[in-house]
This record gives sequence, C-alpha cells and structure tokens, in this order.
Amino acid sequence: MTKSARSIFVLWDSLFDTELAVAITSRLRSEGVRVKIVGLYGRPCGGQHGIVLTPDLTLRQALTQIEQCRYLFIPSDPFFLKKLAAEPRIQEIFLAATKSGAALAFGFITPDKLEEIPFFHTLSSVRTIVDRSELDMLLAEILSDL
Repeated sequence: MTKSARSIFVLWDSLFDTELAVAITSRLRSEGVRVKIVGLYGRPCGGQHGIVLTPDLTLRQALTQIEQCRYLFIPSDPFFLKKLAAEPRIQEIFLAATKSGAALAFGFITPDKLEEIPFFHTLSSVRTIVDRSELDMLLAEILSDL
C-alpha cells in the first residue's frame, strides 16, 4: 500500500544518470511511496551506467496523470538538459507539472548551471540536487511530508 495518493515521477532516457534514477526510485518505493518511471520514448533503455530501466508510463501517459504528480525528478546533466529544453514535449510536461503544483528536482546539477539553460529558469518550484547528501535530504523531506 502506498503512503500517498500523489506519485513521484522520475523522467527517464538513455542519457540520464542511472545511479540517480535508481536511488530515487528504490529508496522511495521501499518506503511505500508510489514512484513512476516516465520514459521519454516509452521503451526500456539503459542509462549512463548501463542499467536498463523499463518505464511505467510514456510521456503522453504521464501528461494525462500529471495532477497525481507531487515531484518530477530529472536525473540528467547540464549538457543533456540543454537539448531537452528545446523539446516541446518536455516543455509541456514541465509546465503541466508546475501548474498542477508539483515540484521539479534536477540532479546532479548546480543552480547556476540550470540558470544557464533557456526555458528552465522560467519555471517555478524548481530544486537542484548538487550531490548525494542533498539527494538524501530531499528524499527524507519527501518521506517526512507523507
């Protein structure tokens, strides 16, 4: 049984950080939090460290369920985020998530690097995760809010 009716979405693509995506998903799921891996292309793919993750939702499905999203995690580096910023589907889900009250969490990235990327600096409710200790603090915060 899950602790909250709202879900945590973890955006997923082959160029994303596998270690970060797995850490978020496994820690929260082990505590009974509903976590959905959202695939950009809806198919299983390996990330930066070669671990293959199978998405629970496609990007289109996630958009239809965005009202249920509490946090949207983006486990990516600044280089790939620059490419994502120009993708209309990504802009759509980020805008929909913030409109529905979800927070966006980018990692591992520093706030100044995120500010350099067009589009992302215009979003509200954005958190950056710089390192593992910040990730642990954010996950503990999420768990304490349940």
